[in-house]
Amino acid sequence: MAHQHLIDDTSDVGAFSAPSFPVYRNEGSDRSWPEIDASLLEDKRGPVPAFPIDLLPQPWRGWVAETARAAGAPADYVAQSVLATVAGLCGGASVRVTPAWSEPLVLRQALVGGPASGKSPGARPDARHAGHDRGRRTG
Repeated sequence: MAHQHLIDDTSDVGAFSAPSFPVYRNEGSDRSWPEIDASLLEDKRGPVPAFPIDLLPQPWRGWVAETARAAGAPADYVAQSVLATVAGLCGGASVRVTPAWSEPLVLRQALVGGPASGKSPGARPDARHAGHDRGRRTG
């Protein structure tokens, strides 16, 4: 088992201040970084599975499909904006799992896509539907 030692990494810091946390290195390790895997920088992605729009109840299923078509965006992005709006409208609600255990309703989302993939147009329609457009009341 390799031993760890606290090292002083304050030499030759130039204009930058030394780290405010201890830096440990494994005994016998050199101070060089491993070679970067260049494939991580390439823009190669596999195909994304289709969003299961048929699992949405009506009228949302039709609304998401039509809005995605009109916005030129994938249905995924439009459906995600609907789910975010519903989660926001539930604000502060919780689910009682057992008499002694409740959990807040929390929806964490990440809108992932390359440039010009339809992220912004896919999110905008629901903001207008909720009565807001870029911070201004529209309805």
